Amino acid sequence: MKRIKEFFDENGKQICIYTACLAVGGLATIGAIHIVTRYTHQYSAQVKGAGNRRFTHIKWIPQAKAD
Repeated sequence: MKRIKEFFDENGKQICIYTACLAVGGLATIGAIHIVTRYTHQYSAQVKGAGNRRFTHIKWIPQAKAD
């Protein structure tokens, strides 16, 4: 238990800062995803349709099995 206490005494500040950075980074990421989703939502149907048409000619080539 003493080693655990020493670890947190030494690294407690770094852990707190790291956690705060993770939280802020997570919020920023969520915000960015939300903005991107909002701006691309109106195009999603067209992109999906174009993507489906564009890739219909691609055939999956099965890999040769190694014996």
